Amino acid sequence: MIRRWSVLALAVAIAVCFTLAAASNARAGAIISNGTVKLGVNDAGQLNFSDPVTGEYRGITFVPTDNDGTRAGCPCEGWGAANVDVDPDKTFSGKANQDQGGITGVTVTSFSATDSTAISVTTLAGKLKVTHDFRPFGSTPNLYEVLVTLENVGAEALADVRYTRVMDWDVEPTATNEFVTIRRGNASALLYSNDNGFDDNNPLGPRFPIDPASVNADLDHSGPADHGALFDFGFGALAAGESKTFSIFYGAAATEAQADAAVSAAGAEVFSYGQPRVRRRC
Repeated sequence: MIRRWSVLALAVAIAVCFTLAAASNARAGAIISNGTVKLGVNDAGQLNFSDPVTGEYRGITFVPTDNDGTRAGCPCEGWGAANVDVDPDKTFSGKANQDQGGITGVTVTSFSATDSTAISVTTLAGKLKVTHDFRPFGSTPNLYEVLVTLENVGAEALADVRYTRVMDWDVEPTATNEFVTIRRGNASALLYSNDNGFDDNNPLGPRFPIDPASVNADLDHSGPADHGALFDFGFGALAAGESKTFSIFYGAAATEAQADAAVSAAGAEVFSYGQPRVRRRC
């Protein structure tokens, strides 16, 4: 069963401001598009990819304006996964983030892409397989859906599987100076959230909120400042051979009303918006 309580991250770019072809693995990623949103996907599943052949650099781009939500400033979007066990020898973690050394503790098993899709398959400690399947979301052109599958490929049960996603909002045309909204909803798997898009996306790493009031709290158009969002999720135990799949979403829209409609279409319980400071509200 696919759950849609996970994070939706959407860069709201105010409108007044701004054939299938396999990607070469040598490029270590791909730029994909549904005609409204472009994503730059690295081969380990994190965003902010620069194509070494064409020079094109994308994070989350709103195609009608060519404004991006994460590529300016630091390329700080990323994910991490971990298993927590009372036996320290069975505890492990890994992460992928272009600003935090690329990948640490993560092995890329395979990566494939078309003009509009991408699939990254990775493993951690030879025990946890993490698949990120990027695809256009059928209910709205403003979103990409990412099916994330956590699979225990080891011989023993994993005691407590965690997943983290972090993003530093740098929404053009006022990158590094945006308003951030966070809604925690009622997602039972959400363990922690804050507004620091520069935080360590290792689920076992330390947490340093930019605004202490953002810890495990909703934010409403906080800023303008250089900040973002971090979400830690916990999934409990995974038996050998067991997997859990859930959806996250990335997208862009011309107005906050369009962003709200996209959130509704996705049924997302947890989400973050990054908005340029040109206008506080739509």
